Amino acid sequence: MLMSKTIAILILLFLSPLNMSLGQEKQVELKDAKAKGRNYELVMADLNDRWTAIRFDTQTGASSIIVNEIWVQIKESKEFKPMPKARFVVKLTAFAKDKFAAIRMDKKTGASWFLKDRRWVPITVFDE
Repeated sequence: MLMSKTIAILILLFLSPLNMSLGQEKQVELKDAKAKGRNYELVMADLNDRWTAIRFDTQTGASSIIVNEIWVQIKESKEFKPMPKARFVVKLTAFAKDKFAAIRMDKKTGASWFLKDRRWVPITVFDE
């Protein structure tokens, strides 16, 4: 039952117009991903009495997070330079009431980022 409600909510989110004001945040318009040759994926986490979701382009790593039923672009670190033929994955998990963690990784290079304040922050690799 919960899964069918979640699916219904997602369908409504993708079909509803996105015209609410976000102040200084950049609103991301939903466009036909296939028309641009993009491949989007979606990850979700249950935060007890609410949920959160991140959609991302598996080729560019460009990501958005759901905020008040609107996709808000996740900013990139200054060091981020997408590589040709990259293949991104995002993992999202709830770990406490109303808290979650997200990590993005390029499967080809292993480069990884964690989400902090709606920005992807690079994870430093420590070599001993």
